[in-house]
Amino acid sequence: YRRVSGLAPTDWVAGAARGIVLSEMGRHREAAALFDSLAVKPWPAPADTRAASQRAWVTAQVATALAAAGETDRLAGLAAEAEAWGARQSRGRTRLVHHYVRGLEHDAEGDPLAAARAYRRALPVPNAGFTRARLRLAESLMRAGRPRAAADELRGVLRAGPLYGPGLFVTRTEVREALGRAWEAADEPERAAAEYRRVLSAWARADPLLHARRDAVERRLLALTSL
Repeated sequence: YRRVSGLAPTDWVAGAARGIVLSEMGRHREAAALFDSLAVKPWPAPADTRAASQRAWVTAQVATALAAAGETDRLAGLAAEAEAWGARQSRGRTRLVHHYVRGLEHDAEGDPLAAARAYRRALPVPNAGFTRARLRLAESLMRAGRPRAAADELRGVLRAGPLYGPGLFVTRTEVREALGRAWEAADEPERAAAEYRRVLSAWARADPLLHARRDAVERRLLALTSL
């Protein structure tokens, strides 16, 4: 992605993809800085709806990276910025993305139910939309003590559409890892074990940065199967 960005420095897609990868590697501050650099461009003309849509999504990615880094002071301002950009075009999911940023803000405040409501408002239709918002919705429901509702949301992600566009931001393995925890909390050990086995299969040859998570899943599976 760095090489592609060098060849086409005005192409925000390659830069955004690189930022997503940095966050997946745990380098959240670097990702936030990269997304910030993508956002620092001249304001588009009112009729330039594509540029406005791109700016709204990049702003949401800045918020995602900062929240993961524990730097939440800017979230309220980023939510307002995403709302302003989203209002300049007609695509439903882009007009709603600011609710996702507000969900991050509620999460930072320790209010999982308010966060869940915000994440749900970021989704244009059931079983579609921004997959990162759907995963955060499920995680908030888990923290609110509603694991079955969380499982329903995660199953919806797995039934959703293609892994590009708004579906790019979460891997199916990450969703299955969360679904296993939801089933486990809902006292459904067989379902949880099935998801954990899928995760372990997918991460059998994972990069070192995933080894701790893979080992934690293996311990959960052993605990379930030894009951």
